[in-house]
Amino acid sequence: MPNVSRTDKILPILFSESHAELTERDRQLKLMLEDIFNRCLQHPYHTDKATVDYIMERWDIGKTQAYRYLNEVKPILGNVKNSGREFQRSRVIEMFLEAFSMAQAQGRPKEMALAAAGLGKYTKLDKEEVDPVDWDQIQPPSWEPSADPALLGIPDVPQTQKELDEYKRKLRRKYLRESFVDAEIVDDTDENH
Repeated sequence: MPNVSRTDKILPILFSESHAELTERDRQLKLMLEDIFNRCLQHPYHTDKATVDYIMERWDIGKTQAYRYLNEVKPILGNVKNSGREFQRSRVIEMFLEAFSMAQAQGRPKEMALAAAGLGKYTKLDKEEVDPVDWDQIQPPSWEPSADPALLGIPDVPQTQKELDEYKRKLRRKYLRESFVDAEIVDDTDENH
């Protein structure tokens, strides 16, 4: 049987009532991990450093150990920050509704209109709804790869060396009006130097 660490043994039973098979030391670790988990949920915007400082002070352990326990709790949190974002959205909507209710109770139509406008803008009701794209109607282009340059309007490309030489001669006549003159390579370095 593989060696199971204390935290691996405790993490699956966090927040459960079963303590029977745990030693006193394991129970303390379980309480600490539950506390770290709750702290992360209650303060999702705290930095790791702030959470580690809390763990060190609350549980009287070193920084390295505090980081280790925090990192063991983080995977359990999962997408808490994403769900926290949804929670924050719902809180903002509640605040707009509360502001509207307060303005209504005080008989202040200007503030009611501001709260209603803020809610409409936040929930993007002021924007026109865009029809979803019907992805089934989109057809990919029916291109067929080809090595034929004629498709691009390029005339026949020479295939053999003889054809290539003839093509070069035609281009020389066309663009230079004179044939190239082969030049000798002259070595101008002084042999005495």
